[in-house]
Amino acid sequence: MGRIDVLALGWQEDDMTLGAVKRLRAAERIILRTERCGAADYLRREGIEFETFDALYDLSDDFDELAERVAEALHEAAQAGDVLYGVNDPGDQTAAVLMRLYPDAVSMSGGVSEGSALQIYAGGSFRQVGALDDFTPDASVATLVREIDTPILAGELKLRLSEVYPDETMVVMLMADGKTRRVPLWEMDRQKNYGHTCCALIPAVDDLTQKSRFSFDDLCRIMRRLRAFDGDPWDIEQTHQSLRRYLIEEAYEAAEAIDKDDPDALYDELGDVLLQVVFHAEIGREHGEFDVSDVTTAICRKMIDRHPSVFSGAMGDDSAAWEESKMQEKGQSSHAEALEGIAHSLPALLRASKILSRAAAFGYEPPKTEPADAQLSDATQRFVDRFAKLEQTLEKSGRSPASVTADETAALWKMQSCKND
Repeated sequence: MGRIDVLALGWQEDDMTLGAVKRLRAAERIILRTERCGAADYLRREGIEFETFDALYDLSDDFDELAERVAEALHEAAQAGDVLYGVNDPGDQTAAVLMRLYPDAVSMSGGVSEGSALQIYAGGSFRQVGALDDFTPDASVATLVREIDTPILAGELKLRLSEVYPDETMVVMLMADGKTRRVPLWEMDRQKNYGHTCCALIPAVDDLTQKSRFSFDDLCRIMRRLRAFDGDPWDIEQTHQSLRRYLIEEAYEAAEAIDKDDPDALYDELGDVLLQVVFHAEIGREHGEFDVSDVTTAICRKMIDRHPSVFSGAMGDDSAAWEESKMQEKGQSSHAEALEGIAHSLPALLRASKILSRAAAFGYEPPKTEPADAQLSDATQRFVDRFAKLEQTLEKSGRSPASVTADETAALWKMQSCKND
């Protein structure tokens, strides 16, 4: 078994480093990802034989399949000896798949990226992605997008980026003709000379007030700013205890949005719930108790441990693993302890319902009970209806609730009750 040496060559012949030229001259077998590059012209002129994977493009339905095919073909080629695999950029996806599948057989040599001329515009750290990659835009970090080879692809990229970047964000594009242009995001697909060497640098948007969409990290940044010494006085003075009621209230409001089948209200209310999570995590971080990564780590570990059939390939019913995992996490040795462990801070009816459901999960048949929760809900609604009628009675007489004494209110309430009966 030979070695596979991945070498970044750039798109133009002048992009090749002196070290790359030496390696090409000394290689036993050369395979390029594509012949549409300056390295191919150089090799032909020097009379150096090489192969390409251009034929695999037509055989693959998408770039993911292409990358898999290239990796398999290279691994097979290496069975006969060392192979030098030439790519255009150090961040090439086929090279990444090759490294993932056959890490012990692959080595990587650095080279010039086609977007290297744009890196100065990043103003610091940045990430590189391919225009065809399945990536999630993040306006908090500068992004270099490679291989924007058609106006159609540029248009699709523009639409994806516009979900998190303002339309007027200035993008620096390096076109296939080697010219650099600064254009607003909305003009990304209105340029000339697209090609495999075309790339774009989208700078980070540091000013939160200029963003059109926000990420989880943005919410954490906002909370840190509000809790800073010169932040908002109310947010600064909050504690776990003072926020307790809001966490409960926001959860109930989200539940109400679900009951109303209102998706617009639901995402808004879920945002309020998420704010409470981040709020508590920030307070925990400030006191050295825990931070938001502890929160996300804890729930991720739970989900993995409680779904062994999904993440570990284990056979069996995950519902049983769920309950047993919860007992182990809390150090509970009996089902009775598990029932006792259900939070006492829950409303009485909700706690009763959870206890009965948990007992059923353990194989115990819950006793038949009256639908007390429904009865309480009906009684509460009757109260609201009666209050509305009382208010209407006062309005008809030209009075407001604030102008009525407690005794008058009680008398009117009793009268309204008699009418309803």
